[in-house]
Amino acid sequence: MPKKTEDAAERFAAGKLDPDADFARAFNGPPDYNRGGPMPDRDNEPPPPGDDDAPDASGRADGPDVQPAREFPAPDPVAAHPWAWPPVEWLTEEPPRRAYLLHDAPGAGSFETRGAGMLPRGKVGLLAAAGGVGKTYALCGLALAVVTRRPWLGHFPVGEGCHGRAVLILGEEDPGELQRRLYVQARAMDLTREQRAAVVGIYALPGASLDALALTQPEEHGTRAATPYAGLLFEHLKRIADETGKGWDVVILDPLSRFAGPDVEKDNSAATRLIQVLERFTTLPGNPAVIVAHHTSQASRKEGPAELATAAATAVRGATGLTDGSRWVATLDEVAVSSLANLPGHARFRVVKSNYGRFPPGSLLLTREEAGGGLRAATRAESDALTAAEEQAEREAGAKKQRAKNAEKEGAASEKPPKDTGPVY
Repeated sequence: MPKKTEDAAERFAAGKLDPDADFARAFNGPPDYNRGGPMPDRDNEPPPPGDDDAPDASGRADGPDVQPAREFPAPDPVAAHPWAWPPVEWLTEEPPRRAYLLHDAPGAGSFETRGAGMLPRGKVGLLAAAGGVGKTYALCGLALAVVTRRPWLGHFPVGEGCHGRAVLILGEEDPGELQRRLYVQARAMDLTREQRAAVVGIYALPGASLDALALTQPEEHGTRAATPYAGLLFEHLKRIADETGKGWDVVILDPLSRFAGPDVEKDNSAATRLIQVLERFTTLPGNPAVIVAHHTSQASRKEGPAELATAAATAVRGATGLTDGSRWVATLDEVAVSSLANLPGHARFRVVKSNYGRFPPGSLLLTREEAGGGLRAATRAESDALTAAEEQAEREAGAKKQRAKNAEKEGAASEKPPKDTGPVY
């Protein structure tokens, strides 16, 4: 890793941060970070007159009066809310309509371009799947859908008022892999050259090998607090939106384990605190949705998709505070029969929790373009072939079960002693 990244990480811990310059150094960001002009070269600006503690050429300040990192914005929970005493208009006037990032597809024969709201703006959601099923490609597809205004997964139209701006932070990928992910998913979506040009609306950050991604950290007396990085990221994204005049539509973090504190998956209070920190990012300009990739639990992978009433609580790995605090939860489940029937890889997308939107009926069948490739909506022919393969597999499983039962009966009958019929004369 470049030395400048190591220096920035040290400055995270030392509290010697600049919201723009240090963030750019930490992620090796390109100069046109806001797609609207070069990043301010704060390292090479001359120090103000009389500023003896200004950063030197290395970007490090040595004086005793260095200001610590700005804390994550935390206004007074009472004074900051003028609506603590509801006005009478709350009950006499129609409330504003809820804004949605994604809608369900319109019904058959409908002339509408969008159906009922499915994923609301300004809320925190989870997308859970086992490793290797394709959740990262699905979320790359969400970012591409937002900037191109194409339906996500070929099924869910983007809502009105979309700014065409997305934040995509892949905590496990390096820059080369980040490009490959976006390229492969763009190919799976069959984007035109003109549509691919919209990728400039994605603020994409690779987080592999960085150790400063956690958004919460434990403190004394068992409390949890937002990390300096959380405040740094928030201020940086807010500054980009303010300078470009374009708000964010979605903030995507993948996976949760790279952004969570050490006890988030085993402690409900820690999980709830993480959700609270994530909710602050929904207050960025544009009122974006915040979607976090996570892994499914071992129990859900063994038992398969649960009933909708319990799926949200059992599907996601770790503390239930994660699903309780999230307002929207979806799962991506691998279709095992695909490999047995020599069919393309398939997965099923399903919304299992939605506090403010519609549960799309059933599940959406997706196809992987190739081994480890991008996701797209399955065609009718692919869906029919999979249905036939599943029915055949079910018949074979039933026949195998019946053969085992018959063999068990025959074995029991052969071991049974002959019935004593008495003496024969």
